[in-house]
Amino acid sequence: MRRRALARALAVVAFVVTLASRRRALVDVLARGALGHRHRARWTRDARACEDVKRAVEGWDGIGDANAACFALKGGGRRSRYGIARAGRRGMNHGYLDGALKFLGDVVDASDGWMDEGGGVMVFWVMEDDATTPGRVVDALRATGVIVLAHSVKTTSMRENVILVPNFHFIKTEGFRGKLDALDAKTRAPLARRKPAVFWRGSTTGTIECGASSEASCQSVGSDDPPGSDACARLPRVKAAVAAESVPWLDVKVSRRVQACARQSVPNARAMGEHAPEATWVEHKGILEIDGNVDAWGNRWRMESGSVVFIVKSNFEHYYTKRLVDGTHYVGVAADLSDLAEKTELVSRTDAASIRKMERIAENARALMRELTYERVVADVADRLRAAASA
Repeated sequence: MRRRALARALAVVAFVVTLASRRRALVDVLARGALGHRHRARWTRDARACEDVKRAVEGWDGIGDANAACFALKGGGRRSRYGIARAGRRGMNHGYLDGALKFLGDVVDASDGWMDEGGGVMVFWVMEDDATTPGRVVDALRATGVIVLAHSVKTTSMRENVILVPNFHFIKTEGFRGKLDALDAKTRAPLARRKPAVFWRGSTTGTIECGASSEASCQSVGSDDPPGSDACARLPRVKAAVAAESVPWLDVKVSRRVQACARQSVPNARAMGEHAPEATWVEHKGILEIDGNVDAWGNRWRMESGSVVFIVKSNFEHYYTKRLVDGTHYVGVAADLSDLAEKTELVSRTDAASIRKMERIAENARALMRELTYERVVADVADRLRAAASA
């Protein structure tokens, strides 16, 4: 009898625990939904909001099949408006659009009242990984008083009258706050105790034949590349993984084949590896960062990880690119990977001077990233919009 009673009691406890767990999960889901609703609640979708913008961008080229939106920002408790300025065949990425609505709503809140009067501010933003906007389109929009925002822009196409904003991963996570909190114990571990290797895992996104002097030479690689082509083997991420096989301190592997590599094999089977969580990345003295389709959007958390970030020269600019200094906040690697082994060899050294050099770079990176909180970035973009609107 006692055993039966104990079994029944345990069953009741298990049921209560399961119910509580499900309730917490439901609350989390509802909270996320409410959060998204709150962002949209302050906005009105208006098909007419983008009429002038649509005329300015009509017939544009140079950006492919891109989606873009316009946003009429208004303060003083007035509802801001948004609309679709350009619709691509793939359809709008609503995750990106929600991120833009969240961020720009926060920018309005941080505007110190200067958006409260008048007609507000109209901005244009490409809702794609690559937010590069052709120069003639930027000029046409600015001529009508529209301000162009972008999160990832080809270096060869960056213009002074484009305002850089953070990418959508930064926005969604509010500066990777939750991820960094979860990794706190590991990111505080002394660098000298971390594994003497440079680590990377990722998918086979990317571009090929991208020269430093001509954006026309940049070719994005999609899943429609013919199976017999060598597009997969020519991707920078694949090249890095293959090159790493001959370098003992490089733990660089492809963990997912997509786009050009979806129907092709990676040249060296040993260049493939399992996916690894961020907690594994920060166990190493070095972390490799290399462009995919655009710049690596996780840079913000990696720069605060306490590991040294080795950045392969990027073809893109982002919100804080110009604040990153090679040798001070990171170690740069040539775009063609010709010095990959030479630059990363630093992590294999055990002498005090080398350890101190790595610690100094990691500390500088961490200090800079702690200046780039979500709230400070929002306030900075609000200030830049004010300056652009009054120019």
